[in-house]
Amino acid sequence: MKVHKELYILIGPLGSNKTMYSEAIAKLFNMESVFWAKIKQEGGTKGCLDLLRKSLSKAFSEFSYVLLDGFPTNKDEAIFLLEASKTLGYTIKCVIQLNISLEKIFHNLKNRFVCNNCGVFYEDDLSFSDKNILNCPNCGVALTRFLF
Repeated sequence: MKVHKELYILIGPLGSNKTMYSEAIAKLFNMESVFWAKIKQEGGTKGCLDLLRKSLSKAFSEFSYVLLDGFPTNKDEAIFLLEASKTLGYTIKCVIQLNISLEKIFHNLKNRFVCNNCGVFYEDDLSFSDKNILNCPNCGVALTRFLF
């Protein structure tokens, strides 16, 4: 029996809190999240598509529904996603676009920290109970304020 696999894509501008929404949606609907920005950072320009294929393959081996947080930024990456759907056997079911005000985006970016080691973003007012200790919960590296 063939298992139906569906990919959902969440897009929005930098500062729209895509990751927060992705994590909530994935948990609510028992989906696996794949984070495009993290893959691009880890894989660089040349290796990101191979890393994306591996990440999607792994996610679909464990879950029928996968949420891609972020969307490819150029034509080649978008074509890759369409071609990967054939080889990995998934359907692109839906694209969810976040509509957020420019004022809210600026607020979010001004209150954001980034881990320069693993590339994860954190919100100042949401993620930390002790404001004096701003280390990445994933790897322990000191966080820096995100500047735009």
